Amino acid sequence: MDASSARKQFNNSDQLFRQGRYAEALTLLLQLNQVFQNNKDILYAMALCMKELGRNEDAKRICHDLIRRFGHPKAKTLLAHIETAGPM
Repeated sequence: MDASSARKQFNNSDQLFRQGRYAEALTLLLQLNQVFQNNKDILYAMALCMKELGRNEDAKRICHDLIRRFGHPKAKTLLAHIETAGPM
């Protein structure tokens, strides 16, 4: 997958997310993550989808990884939100 195709797929996942189609968005992001591993934008978007799907432990794991490796401020905010929300 070239950079242009990847950008289109990432944008498609964003549109799906905005439409509330979290599982479909996550599927595209997982495909991107196979090719572009450890990309902080892809990982963060995956965490957002997982949170919306109630997969809080998976989302938290990704957030912890983003914080550890990149000091990712949005991941810190998302993690705090997940942890204060408690179990669903």
